[in-house]
Amino acid sequence: MFDHPDHFLAPFDAIRQFDDNGAEFWSGRDLCNVLQYSEWGRMEPAYRDVYTSLQMENPNQSEMVASTKAITIGYGAVRIVPDWRLSQRALNLLLQRVAGYKPMAALALGRQQKSAFRIEIDLGVWLADFCHASDLTLIHQKTIGNLATRH
Repeated sequence: MFDHPDHFLAPFDAIRQFDDNGAEFWSGRDLCNVLQYSEWGRMEPAYRDVYTSLQMENPNQSEMVASTKAITIGYGAVRIVPDWRLSQRALNLLLQRVAGYKPMAALALGRQQKSAFRIEIDLGVWLADFCHASDLTLIHQKTIGNLATRH
């Protein structure tokens, strides 16, 4: 069932959107469904926490901005509701914030970390093709040291 390596990232890729300039973003409302929150109000505190931390870093940030979304309610009526537009960085911060409560977030974060680990190993192999043996030993020692301190 979970054989595909990107199984836990697929739902997030499915709801990724692009603005008119081609920048990717995620809708906070769509994320509620993927993370299996039953209602918007239960996730709003997590959004506020991430937004506050981003604002404290940079008051002019554009990683996470308030927006609205049109949703269809009973009998086809449309209601405009509050929403958030999250960048990849804001999405990662949000996943970190809710990972203790929502397994899907924890699994997605774990999958991202494993992908970064694979990239680092691939880079080490690529460097081996272009470095002298003495340089490679030094690079290998630094890489193993970095990996050991992270895991």
